[in-house]
Amino acid sequence: MILKMLSCVFFLFLSTHLLSQNRVFEDLDGNRISKEDFFNIIHNSGNLYAYKALHDTVITFLYAGSRDFEGKLLEGDFQALKKLYHSNEKGFPIIIQYFPGVDDCSQHFISRRQEMIRFLKDKDRKIAKGKKNLFSVYKSNKGIEILSEQLKWRPDKSNLIEHLFFPYHFPCGSYVVVNEKGSYRGYFGEYGANQILEDYKILKLD
Repeated sequence: MILKMLSCVFFLFLSTHLLSQNRVFEDLDGNRISKEDFFNIIHNSGNLYAYKALHDTVITFLYAGSRDFEGKLLEGDFQALKKLYHSNEKGFPIIIQYFPGVDDCSQHFISRRQEMIRFLKDKDRKIAKGKKNLFSVYKSNKGIEILSEQLKWRPDKSNLIEHLFFPYHFPCGSYVVVNEKGSYRGYFGEYGANQILEDYKILKLD
């Protein structure tokens, strides 16, 4: 029920922003596309979008070719990640939930704080069952101070997770799972516990 509600809020958020003026549309490689192409991609394929502020009056919207993504970290990046997020006790794979900051999509459920704390704690317990190495990090906790404190979220030190996986702001957060070889799988935007557990299982067998 809550996930369905958040999906409705997300698309309302999308429609409100796309109808505003001073918008530029690009793909994730930085290629300019038309608004019509952007709408076709969103509506025909269900792909998610992200955005980045260029200055006070212009926002660039970007779309992902797929909400799923995967790859392998360079050795230096992998060592930096392990230094901050690896636990010898729990080992690999590492699960990282990433919150980019408050937006219109997340603001709706943040306003229902106690309900969302219960929901997110239950989800985290399901994900972390079996001593999984789970971390929840945020780019900014402005507006979610109590939420981040009760859920034990941590700041993204040196913006490492943003730099490695989420350079653009995908509303409602994202996740990535990384195994001991540096291989990773993740998802842009709103997600469920079962998605994380499926990627965890795949990477554990890799």
